Amino acid sequence: MVGVLILALPIALAWWNARGPGIVAAAMPIPTPAMPTSSPSGPSGPTATPAANCRSLRGVYPRGVKRPGADNAGAKVQRGISVDRIAYQANKALDRDLDGIACEVPRKRS
Repeated sequence: MVGVLILALPIALAWWNARGPGIVAAAMPIPTPAMPTSSPSGPSGPTATPAANCRSLRGVYPRGVKRPGADNAGAKVQRGISVDRIAYQANKALDRDLDGIACEVPRKRS
């Protein structure tokens, strides 16, 4: 019995090496990522241009822009601040209190 297994194992391995990948590919096709034909942000990836000041940044982001996960622990700010990591990185110099939110608009006191 052991002799049969010793003789059959190399034959089975040779068969699997020849046909196995085709069997697996038919059962579980591997998805290929679709490459865009033209990238809107160019070949280097998405970028954002830095704004000259908060007034010009608020033209695009009316209540400011923040990095993901940023939380304003100090002053209360309005809701609806846009979350955009790339835009925040480009305008990081406009984040005066270094809380992860650039050009935030304070909530009006009542």
